[in-house]
Amino acid sequence: DTHRGWRGGQRQLQLLVRGLAARGHRQELVGPVERHGLRTWPLWRLMAAARGKDLVAAHTSQAHQLCVLAGLRPVVHRRVDFPVSGGWKYRRALGYICVSRAVHQILDQPRSVVVYDGVEALAPAPSAELGSGAVVLAVGALVDHKDHATLAEAARGLDARVVVAGEGPLRPEGLEFLGQRDDIAALHARAQVFVHSSKLEGLGQAVIEAMLSGLPVVATRAGGVPEVVGDAGLLVPTEDPEALRRALQRALEGDHPPRHLSVDQARGFGVDRMVEGTEAAYKAFLR
Repeated sequence: DTHRGWRGGQRQLQLLVRGLAARGHRQELVGPVERHGLRTWPLWRLMAAARGKDLVAAHTSQAHQLCVLAGLRPVVHRRVDFPVSGGWKYRRALGYICVSRAVHQILDQPRSVVVYDGVEALAPAPSAELGSGAVVLAVGALVDHKDHATLAEAARGLDARVVVAGEGPLRPEGLEFLGQRDDIAALHARAQVFVHSSKLEGLGQAVIEAMLSGLPVVATRAGGVPEVVGDAGLLVPTEDPEALRRALQRALEGDHPPRHLSVDQARGFGVDRMVEGTEAAYKAFLR
């Protein structure tokens, strides 16, 4: 895994490593090396780590590329629904594990399977202190594909404050930014509605966590998000601030699917199922 931060993909890798270890699999996790203030990925280190291993798994696009450059044929975990480019490296993968049917369709590669993320319900927590008034909560990195710009437009005239937990460079006016938070359960307890405004999204772990908490969800039809939400939340087109505003106002007024449907739907994305599905995919690709 080449990623330098802590986001959904790194959480899934953590859960997977723990789950496979519990099933008796020996593993080695390889990441960037920091020297003289710079983070690098020496190919010799990757090749040395792969020696004697039955399988190498690449958890980021850069890791996929580095594996190919090192002469390895990795199983690639594909977590994003971005269009595919650079076909040379895709032909060198042993197989692909896609995080949703939407990603599987966009990837359009042979030897690929779908294994959904595994998400644990957050432990209940007392409500976070966020001041007065109704609160709409978003959780996610402040990057372009999360499309907080559309959310900021939708927030205008809404009968609630829209707060965002997450870090990143893009901070459009009209939203309240909380920074990176480790008290998401407390934020769930304080919010009246959860919103996810992405224009591109592999699956949406933050959406599943909110659903498990029973929080009404309004989300865009981006990537695998409809596979998560189903009929248990309110879905709107991507990059449509007016549709998003109307759906948020509906949810704030109580016009949303019953909360128990949201919880029941989200329970289908369990960690054990993710680990079992990944293990089965690894074995199939090795055969």
